[in-house]
Amino acid sequence: MFYRNTKLAVIEAKAWDESLTEGLGQAKNYADKLAIRFTYSSNGHGIYCADMETGKEGPLETYPTPQELWNLTFAKASAWRDRFADVSFEDKGGFY
Repeated sequence: MFYRNTKLAVIEAKAWDESLTEGLGQAKNYADKLAIRFTYSSNGHGIYCADMETGKEGPLETYPTPQELWNLTFAKASAWRDRFADVSFEDKGGFY
């Protein structure tokens, strides 16, 4: 999940007939490699969250909003980071 040009979370989706945490190990692996704090696993019936920093895990009713994830990830305010994150980033390449 990207927000303000920043990777904030990994979401791993599995088939509806799989267990809620079936993709959790894979999601944690991705989050670890990408140095991302929050990871989510879903089977379409529910959402399971793991905070890679605190180790807290558990089911959720809904995904947090991008702004909520931003606030959790960057709890300490930084005017520079906020200004930099608001700069548009061309990620398509080439001409239109």
